Amino acid sequence: MYTRQREESILMEMVSAKELRRHLKDYLDRLERGEEVTIIRNSMVIGSLVPSEAALKMAEQRSDNPVLAYEIGDAQQVKFRRLGIYENPEHVQRLHLEALGSAGALVGNRTELDVDLNNPSSYYEKLGGEFWVGEIDGQVVAMGAFKLAQIAEAAELKRLRVSPELQGRGIGSALLKFLESRAKQVGYKSMVLDVTTADEQAPARRLYESNGYKEFDRRKFEDYENIYYRKEL
Repeated sequence: MYTRQREESILMEMVSAKELRRHLKDYLDRLERGEEVTIIRNSMVIGSLVPSEAALKMAEQRSDNPVLAYEIGDAQQVKFRRLGIYENPEHVQRLHLEALGSAGALVGNRTELDVDLNNPSSYYEKLGGEFWVGEIDGQVVAMGAFKLAQIAEAAELKRLRVSPELQGRGIGSALLKFLESRAKQVGYKSMVLDVTTADEQAPARRLYESNGYKEFDRRKFEDYENIYYRKEL
């Protein structure tokens, strides 16, 4: 360890031993998966950790185990797991487009709008977040992520999607709550998100509002408004 000294003072920040252990464990887990770690304090990036070549080789041979199993009836389980940085993102991209298409929201230049899905895990890890998927029998049927928001100590929810034929069975709520718990564990104090006022987005607005999200802002665009929600974690 080292301290960086300025001429006028030494900047120090007190943290509890419990919080320090939690952060160190999370950093080590990410390094072992071969992921670069971005260190964030008070919504500012203060440094990064890069895995060694040996860690990268070990990560290539690892397979992430399911972290949470959610029962949806009919003897089926959705298993949520962290997306690996070496996985082909085609299954995630396909689900994303299917979910947008069913909601009538498949507009714009997707090449530009969906650049984060070229390598989702790496993209969100570098922004202080995580990317998770839900699977049934090895097929991706749900996805969601969070990253550092532009609001102090807040995480921003992104890409929450559920396969159209499985919507309405509680998968979205289960994944949302799980992502909230992960963001809180990382150290975020609240979760924020935005949804348009389009009629097709009504189910999404109901989902967030029923899970405790409160509107805190609206912004007018050409043909619609964006509603901004926040929930304390």
